[in-house]
Amino acid sequence: MIFKCVYIETPDPAFLELDPKYSAEFLDAETVRGYTRDPESDLDDTSVRRALAAGDECFAIREGDRLAAYGWYSRARESFVSETLRVRFDPA
Repeated sequence: MIFKCVYIETPDPAFLELDPKYSAEFLDAETVRGYTRDPESDLDDTSVRRALAAGDECFAIREGDRLAAYGWYSRARESFVSETLRVRFDPA
């Protein structure tokens, strides 16, 4: 799993148009948990449960029911990544 923290203040409008074969949305908890059973999604059940319990949200781009890309969004000041890594965000 690769973790990358990104802050984008103003997105490039060219990246906001989505090919019609894809859908993009925040996923509900049940849907995200369902992807943990698919090895191609690279979503670990323990990490997903921890993220959802912390109030984090998963934004996904899908082609039908297949996951094409996803990212996690958090408003927490600190985010758990692994047993040895936590990310802290400046509240500003």
